[in-house]
Amino acid sequence: MDTFLTISVLVGFWLGLRLLARSFDRDRIRTYLKQRGSTLIAATWAPFGTGWLGERGDRIYRIRYADASGAIREALCKTRSLSGVYFSEDQPAPKPEAPSTPWVYDPSMDIEQSPPESHDQR
Repeated sequence: MDTFLTISVLVGFWLGLRLLARSFDRDRIRTYLKQRGSTLIAATWAPFGTGWLGERGDRIYRIRYADASGAIREALCKTRSLSGVYFSEDQPAPKPEAPSTPWVYDPSMDIEQSPPESHDQR
């Protein structure tokens, strides 16, 4: 039971540190962008993003931001508490697809039409 408790405490401690680091990282990225007239829209942890191999302690995020001109951009961002913020693969965000028009029922387009009523006068 002691082993289970020890492992649980260590995992909980690691998760707490990870969440705290994430919060600090987002603040650091947000400040970096704000100094350049940009606004952070979203940041998602990308543990295997470009540059992860060989770098110990750096955390990589895939970010989406609005630059100073208002254009939406996406980039990979590497950061660490004492190393600053570094961007790679910075490019314009893909244009969202136009929403498709919802299908609307139009009775005049029916293929089958009921036969005309006969007015049999017998």
